[in-house]
Amino acid sequence: MSSCFSTTQCLFRLAVLLLPTGGWGAGIPGEYLTETWDTSSGLPHSTVRTVAQTPDGYLWVATENGLARFDGVRFETFVRENTPPLKNPSIDFLEVDACGVLWVGAGRHVLTWNGRKLVDQDWPVPAGDWIARLLRSNSNEVLFATGAGRLMRGKPTTQGRYEWNGSSPAGFSMFALDQRDEIWRLSEGAKLTRLGSSGTEPALIPEGVGLVTCLVNDVSGRIWIGTEHRLLLVEQGNYRSIGLPEGESDFQVHEIFPMRDGSLWVVANGSIWKWKDEQWVLNAGRWPTRAPLLRKMMEDREGDAWFGRFGMGLVRLGKDGSQTLLNAEDGLPGDRARCLFEDREGNLWAGFDRGGLVRLRQKQFQVLGTKDGLSDPVVLGVCEDGEGAIWASTYGGGLNRWADGKFTSFNLGPDNSPGYVFNVFPDRAGRLWVSTRDNGIFIREAGEFRHEFPSNTIPATVRAIFQDRDGVIWLGSGAGAFQWREGRLEPFGTNTELAKADVRAFAEDSEGALWIGTQGSGLHRFQSGQHTALHAADGLPNEFVRSLFADTDGTLWIGLYGGGLFRWKAGRLSRAAPPENLPDDVICQFEDDGRGRLWISTHHGLFRVAKADLHAFAEGRQSRVPCVAYGKFDGLPTLEFSGGLQPAGWRDRAGRLWFASDKGLISLQPDSITLNPLPPPVAVESLRVDGKLFASSRDQGAGIHNLGGSLRIPAGRTQFEFHFTGLSFIAPDKVRFQYRLEGLQKEWNDAGMTRSVAYNYLSPGEYQFRVRAANNDGVWNEQGATVGFELLPHVWQRGWFRALLVVAIIALAWLAYYLRMARLRELERLRLRIARDLHDDVGANLASLALIAEAMEKQPSFGDPADLRRIALHTIDSLRDIVWFIDPARDNLGDLVSRMRDTAPALLTGIRFSFETNVPNPGIYLPPAFRRNIFPIFKETLHNASRHAQASRIDIELDCREGVLRLKIADNGCGFDETAIIPGNGLRNLRRRALEMKGVVRIQSAPGRGTVVEFQAPFPQMRGLGFGFSRVSSMASAINNSRGTGEASGK
Repeated sequence: MSSCFSTTQCLFRLAVLLLPTGGWGAGIPGEYLTETWDTSSGLPHSTVRTVAQTPDGYLWVATENGLARFDGVRFETFVRENTPPLKNPSIDFLEVDACGVLWVGAGRHVLTWNGRKLVDQDWPVPAGDWIARLLRSNSNEVLFATGAGRLMRGKPTTQGRYEWNGSSPAGFSMFALDQRDEIWRLSEGAKLTRLGSSGTEPALIPEGVGLVTCLVNDVSGRIWIGTEHRLLLVEQGNYRSIGLPEGESDFQVHEIFPMRDGSLWVVANGSIWKWKDEQWVLNAGRWPTRAPLLRKMMEDREGDAWFGRFGMGLVRLGKDGSQTLLNAEDGLPGDRARCLFEDREGNLWAGFDRGGLVRLRQKQFQVLGTKDGLSDPVVLGVCEDGEGAIWASTYGGGLNRWADGKFTSFNLGPDNSPGYVFNVFPDRAGRLWVSTRDNGIFIREAGEFRHEFPSNTIPATVRAIFQDRDGVIWLGSGAGAFQWREGRLEPFGTNTELAKADVRAFAEDSEGALWIGTQGSGLHRFQSGQHTALHAADGLPNEFVRSLFADTDGTLWIGLYGGGLFRWKAGRLSRAAPPENLPDDVICQFEDDGRGRLWISTHHGLFRVAKADLHAFAEGRQSRVPCVAYGKFDGLPTLEFSGGLQPAGWRDRAGRLWFASDKGLISLQPDSITLNPLPPPVAVESLRVDGKLFASSRDQGAGIHNLGGSLRIPAGRTQFEFHFTGLSFIAPDKVRFQYRLEGLQKEWNDAGMTRSVAYNYLSPGEYQFRVRAANNDGVWNEQGATVGFELLPHVWQRGWFRALLVVAIIALAWLAYYLRMARLRELERLRLRIARDLHDDVGANLASLALIAEAMEKQPSFGDPADLRRIALHTIDSLRDIVWFIDPARDNLGDLVSRMRDTAPALLTGIRFSFETNVPNPGIYLPPAFRRNIFPIFKETLHNASRHAQASRIDIELDCREGVLRLKIADNGCGFDETAIIPGNGLRNLRRRALEMKGVVRIQSAPGRGTVVEFQAPFPQMRGLGFGFSRVSSMASAINNSRGTGEASGK
């Protein structure tokens, strides 16, 4: 750095220090909170060139190595590796136009953000030039000024693209737009021109004002021109020379900064001047003109102007002309500021060279600590005396007095040591009461301390001091309560349980009752000699009452150690807030700000709550109590406030609230702490399905869906994880979320500060995921963000499949019913057949036996006994057939074959025969109808052959392959003429039975050539069921492909 620059910097710092400064309170200086983000936080580069904010709430940060989108918690980067259109990663321009489009300038490349991706506009920006300033924008045109002094125009087309519409020649230039939308240009050589609808024409300024040095337009479109000797105003094409400030004979203008209220800051003659309401209103002091200034001044919402001077830090120029210099000593990452920006919530952002991104906020809390002269950082008690001085009792540092911007300490310990001072309290007579741990109680009066009560006067250390409306001083100690009245100290409540209690808090309500809170002995009330005690059995969560506040409406607010906040009103004790609403359940101190709100200190920060909300909850009119919590993010040096001592907080005569903490005295002006009224924009950023990115708000390439479109998730997916954000930058760590999945949930679920939620094993269907957010002050964005999606079902989960399944079940049920009824009908027919067989065969035989027997009784010589035997054997055979027929264990093909083998010899007595079988599967199930017909066919055929054929040999073949039963019976008997035979009952029965089996019977015969009877029928399509299968299967080897011969004989 050159010596010239160093001298300038020193002069500027000296000028700032010599300026008069505004103040507040007792001379406590104001400070700014700073927080810095760099590459370790996710920025692509630590040099930040410019910052912008899009309408959706995201903050955009341009760096030397890419672009970043910031939600207050996480940076999403756009670099050359993941953003192909970003051919030059060194971003030097960011601005949002009037239509909400983000423009990105990266060297010669001009890009826009379309909501999902960066689009390269392919403008022919000449080599060595770049986009520098957005001059004008509307729905029809955008107009830019370039770094080389060109004007470049673009017209919007379809699909987010802008058509380049030409540019003007290069050359160093300043531009301004007047009320008629004409462009004023100051180019090299102090040449001033005006570009209107009729073309470019020179702008002739009055003579005698010197060369033009600067050019701007104000908020109303008036043109201001700075020259070597004057400040000029152009209105409706006319020039007006502004008069000189008092005492100035010349006015060499270097820079002009217009403000929103119509005023100007003008750098001239080495100072900075303010022009407002047609007059010079103040000279804000010296202003260096050599220090490099940022291209752009920034005006904050309060109307203060901010400047960045490279190598010197940041300068705030207040409306009143006060100048504040901020640099590395104030927490900035350096002195080389590159850009300034104010977001929609009023946060100030600054980009630094090699220093990252910084957010600045005016501290809402002021802290007085050891750096300010406090003798010890741990403050136990605080109060204000009658002269307006603030007193602080410290743990080991004695007593401290803050007045006139400095601390004075007093040693009150034994042997003039600083001492451990627990309490300090002013009474209405102007005395100051001070309690120490080891040296009793002191009273300060008329500027002098006197040792009022040595340490042995009260058996234990006094931790609470209070004065009632009658002027009585109350002292609370570990050995009970004491009262000081008219110079006499007396114990109180000696005949009650209060006598040996550890007293920590006093309060007097509107009815004059005295309330005493204790550590371990509950809450006590005394009025007109009556004592009432409240314990855990009476509704308190515990016995540790350490803070009390009596409100003017008769309410007593009760703070417990580990028990939260309670209310006593109209004789009723009730909880005043649900524990989950409070930052901590250890209540240290109440302070009323006089605006219907309580400020409550705890061991985990400070919070503010409206008394109306506490009353509403206590009376059951609402289920939650909104409160605003403050922590380190808000500038508190600690979260642990002092408690169990009275007073540990104070409201001074100016309305300022003071609290004792373990990091000094903390104070705040309630009027200066305003609510953040802006609900945070909410965005769902991504949806991950089964651990993989499925949809995103940013274009992530092929296969990744657009969250704004219709999402159809394939069937079988089980895990669904939504990532969302809320865009509030005042306190991002305090943005709270609620969510619900419509289609599954009806009520909102509290996510706290978590920015993601997962669901598992959703049923197929349509869903709407909704999320909403609240800012640090509890203001909700009720509309929130919504993502709709459909989880597709499997085939078997689809409606048509279920309908088909229902139809199939009904059909199967009907089929089962039909088969059951068919079975029952078959059984009924079987019963009828059995009954008919019994009647026709067995019954007839038995009737014959009865007739023959009756005749033989009358005439013994009548009949042949052999006939009786023959009829009896035939009857037995018929019964055996019926029993076999109805036996369920005989319902397979193997049993049929065996039955046929057993029957053939009995029917073919005295005739040689052969029986050949080919039965691959003897376990085939044969229903009763099949067996009822095939076996009689077999018997009838053999019976006819044996009786009528006069055969000496009969060949039987049974083939059961390919699902068909084929039976062939051939004899070598006499045969017959097929054309001459008259069918009898036997042949008709064969054909009838074959028809019932869906089979056929063929008979071939000729006289003297024997007879062949062939029968063929399909098997029923059912396999071995019932008891016969295993047994018959074991016989398969004996039956399959067997060949047998024999000669039947009988007696």
